[in-house]
Amino acid sequence: MKFVVGCDLEEFKRYYRTLDDLHSYFKTLGLADVKLGELGKVEAGIIKRDPSHLIVWREKSRIIGHAIWHETNTEEHRKGDPREKEDREALERLLGGKKDFVELHEIWLMTEYRGRGYGKKFFDFFEAFLKKRGHDSLVYYADHPAAITMCRRRGCKEEYLESIGEYVFYLSLRNTTKREIVVGDYDPQWPILYEKEREEILNVIGHIALGIEHMGSTAVQGLGAKPIIDIMVAVGNLDDAKKCLEPLRSIGYEYSPEHEEEIPERRFFNKGRPPKEQHYHLHMVEKGSGFWKRHLLFRDYLRMHPNVAQQYYHLKKELASKYGVNREAYTSAKTSFIDSIVAKAKRVRGKDKS
Repeated sequence: MKFVVGCDLEEFKRYYRTLDDLHSYFKTLGLADVKLGELGKVEAGIIKRDPSHLIVWREKSRIIGHAIWHETNTEEHRKGDPREKEDREALERLLGGKKDFVELHEIWLMTEYRGRGYGKKFFDFFEAFLKKRGHDSLVYYADHPAAITMCRRRGCKEEYLESIGEYVFYLSLRNTTKREIVVGDYDPQWPILYEKEREEILNVIGHIALGIEHMGSTAVQGLGAKPIIDIMVAVGNLDDAKKCLEPLRSIGYEYSPEHEEEIPERRFFNKGRPPKEQHYHLHMVEKGSGFWKRHLLFRDYLRMHPNVAQQYYHLKKELASKYGVNREAYTSAKTSFIDSIVAKAKRVRGKDKS
């Protein structure tokens, strides 16, 4: 898959007519001025004025997604189209007096290509693209859970617009430094936070969940870690996760499907915006699955072997120092240690059963 700036307008219109899910989404928004199935006049005008304001995502020769963007300001959407008072004031607060910015007007990825991490790849590409063109401020309006999650992960500032029921996100491209990985000392509050969160989760999906466990480093007494409470919830079938979306959203969890290509056996949710709020990761898997067994084996072995837990702590500190902000490399570098401990735990369990 690659991102291509610009596209033949007629080819793009043909692709756009195939986006039944996008047009259904527009219909739910009650966009009376949109002719469903056709590229809107505003969008076509943006592209005609500057073809580089259209970026398409291609898989070989096929268009599988797109983004439309344009330059604008805090006073007007486009020339002669003034902003509503609530919108204007929210932008003024977010931008701190700056007036001009880039708005990501529309972004869409075909359903069958979601969950592959393409959203993150696009924002990495788009931010670098805008910087090269001399832009330093990006604004995006969103109400879709996956889009909201993506913006928050990228460190965007946000305001909620009551009048339209959407969030407006702002990202300064002058300061897009990723947060460094910080492995801190053990906090005795972690198990307490888990128990409180466990109760909240079971209050809303207890009739679906078949099990719930505190997993990861914060579940091991005395083990230093990143201050994220990892919670694993077991269900009978991954399809049950769909029934949990709204109940979990009601207590602050956002569903993040972008990792499912890499880990298809898990449904991932997160809650809280560090450093101001406690951060929780919820991993929903099938009871007895490989993911369920592996994480419990690793946790329980570290609980039973404090010396090994300390080895793991020192390894994480070393890797955090080595990789800085590169979370993918940090996670990958831990894999061989984790695999070795899981293998030992399996051998111990096998001896206990014999």
